[in-house]
Amino acid sequence: MKYFVISDIHIFYTEMMTSLISNGFDIQNPDHKVIICGDAFDRGCETIKMFEWLKEMKLKDKLIYVRDNHEDLLEDVFRRNRITNIDVSKGTYLTIKHLAQEQRGQIIDDFDAMSNINTLLSDAYKTGIVQFLDESCIDYYEARNYIFVHSFIHTKYDDLTKNSIIIQSWRKNATQRDWASSRWTNGLSMSIDCGLRESGKTIVVGHYHTSYGHVRDFYGKDYSKVYLRSLEFEPNSNFSFWKENGIIALDGCVAWTHKVNCLVLEE
Repeated sequence: MKYFVISDIHIFYTEMMTSLISNGFDIQNPDHKVIICGDAFDRGCETIKMFEWLKEMKLKDKLIYVRDNHEDLLEDVFRRNRITNIDVSKGTYLTIKHLAQEQRGQIIDDFDAMSNINTLLSDAYKTGIVQFLDESCIDYYEARNYIFVHSFIHTKYDDLTKNSIIIQSWRKNATQRDWASSRWTNGLSMSIDCGLRESGKTIVVGHYHTSYGHVRDFYGKDYSKVYLRSLEFEPNSNFSFWKENGIIALDGCVAWTHKVNCLVLEE
């Protein structure tokens, strides 16, 4: 089996397809599958193309879809039945508006959307997005040599070592609440700053831009966190894969770079 692993597409469908095709993905090839380490939705403008593609990929058994924080945010909106400022800033509101427009077959302006939230959410829900996410998303996917997650596997803070540690029984004992919390973790920091590894496996993560790792590889960790952070989005910052022993990070920050990293693995 050949896996094409991507993450943090954020509805930049065109950039995603460009990356998959340039790396040799063929939907007709029975040995090809796509693994998405989360964040398919929010922020971009190609919501419907992305949703239709995801449904097609699932129908053809070509998709492994790892749940992430943005899928959680999307479902949270429907549970609470209202839009918050966070939903707007994270791009979740835009996803919902696109879905509602598709259901109605017409453009919805923001004033109308915000004035009729219940109708907006009802129309978006009718597209089947929540059911699709519930039926398709998994917390992690494990292959022979790899673990695919959105940000990192479940950890906890250890008072004795004053550091984060991996919960050894995370496969069996991590609850949905644990996973929801883990999906906001900076996996690169867990590797670089905490030295965390999973024995015998490489953890493949998204969620946090790869320039975090490249900056620290180049400058070291002796500079202040504020200074290092300021270098992560310089014009020449590196957003390609970041690799270290036991971890591979994917998030190329597509909203900034307009590129989606695609990791090709054979098992």
